[in-house]
Amino acid sequence: MGLMFGIYEAIGKRTCQHYPGSWGHYAQDAKTFAQWGVNFVKIDECGGLPASTSMDALTEEFRSYGSDLRSGIPSVVYSEELPIHSIGKPGFLSTVRSSSGFARMWRVAPDEYPLDKVGPMILGHLADDLHLSVFAGPGHWNDLDMVAPDMPASGWSRADLQSQLSVWAEEASPLLISADLSKLNSGELADLKNPNMIAIDQSGSQASTAVMSGTMEAVVKSADGGTAVLLVNLGRKAVTGRFSLAQLKVAARTARVENVWTGSTHPVGELVYKLPPWHTALLVLKGPSASPGLRDTRAW
Repeated sequence: MGLMFGIYEAIGKRTCQHYPGSWGHYAQDAKTFAQWGVNFVKIDECGGLPASTSMDALTEEFRSYGSDLRSGIPSVVYSEELPIHSIGKPGFLSTVRSSSGFARMWRVAPDEYPLDKVGPMILGHLADDLHLSVFAGPGHWNDLDMVAPDMPASGWSRADLQSQLSVWAEEASPLLISADLSKLNSGELADLKNPNMIAIDQSGSQASTAVMSGTMEAVVKSADGGTAVLLVNLGRKAVTGRFSLAQLKVAARTARVENVWTGSTHPVGELVYKLPPWHTALLVLKGPSASPGLRDTRAW
C-alpha cells in the first residue's frame, strides 16, 4: 500500500519511554535500520547526555545522527526535534535554520496535550510557526506535531480535527496521524482524506502572508488551483472579519470561494466571514467569478 517503515530513537542514552537511546552508536544503529528496511527515522532527545551539553553541541549531535542515517539510507526521511528544546529562547531561530540544512522535517512547536483546551493549543502552534516560512520548502518542512492526537480518546470533536487540519495544511506541516484509525468514524476519516485539504498541505510552500481584520487573521498562500485562505479568530468572542480580494492576493474584482470542509461555494467581491473565538475556516478562492461586480456581505 506504499506505507513506509518508520522508527523512533533518541540521541541520548534513553528515549522518552526510557528505552535505550543511540548515544555513541549512531552509525551502528543507522546500519541496523538500513538492514531492517527502515526509511523514516524520527530522532528525539530525552536525556542521558553529558552534563551541561550546550545547544551548539546538541545541534552537532542531531547533525551527526542525520549524516550517519543518510550514509546508510540515502533516501531516508530524517525527522528530528532539535528546535523544541529552544522554543521561546534566543537560540530558537538558529536551531530551525540548522535543522533545515540537515533534516527533512523538524519540530517547531511544543508537544500536543489532547486534553488541553484545543483552540488555544492549535492556534499557539500556528503562532510558533507562521514566521518560519523562509525555512520551509520541498523536502524540508516545519513540523507542528501529530494530527488527530489520541482521537477518539482525547475527546476532540470533528470541528477540532478540522481546525487542526486547516492550520497544518496552510502551514504545509507533515500530516502524520496519531490515532487508532479503527475507532475513527466515517466523518473523521473523510476529513483526514479530504483531497482539497491535502492539496493545500502539499502545495509546495508554507504560508508567509497574514493580514488582520479586528481579531481575525487571514493566512494566505497559493494552493489548490487558487488562493488558500486560513481564517483564524484570535479573540475571546465571536467576530466578523472583512477582507478585500487584494488583501488576500487575489488579482481580480470577483472570485468564487469554496469552503474546504463543506464544499459550499459562493461568488464574492470581498470576503466577509464570522467565526466564534479560537475557531478557524479553510477556504479556497478562485477567480474571477461568473458575476462581475458582486459584493457578498453575508457573514458565513
